Amino acid sequence: MTVVEKVGISPCVLQIGGITRVVKVNAVLSVRAKDYLQIDGDTRFRLTDFDLPRRSWLFGLFKTKDEVKVRLLLWATPAMQTAHASA
Repeated sequence: MTVVEKVGISPCVLQIGGITRVVKVNAVLSVRAKDYLQIDGDTRFRLTDFDLPRRSWLFGLFKTKDEVKVRLLLWATPAMQTAHASA
């Protein structure tokens, strides 16, 4: 069951091949159960924005598009605490 949910667009830094750009990430942040956080997001960018060539195969029969969509789904839980040894 979702306890809290926040939807928004956040600027994020993306670095590919040594080139850094700020991209907008559409994200949904959900706090689920007691100790469970979920982030679901996506962004779009162009390969040419990072000076990456568009690839082709079989003498140009198959080509990649310039626009790329990246989707992410992250889950987070609290870090496990380690027991300290007594001296």
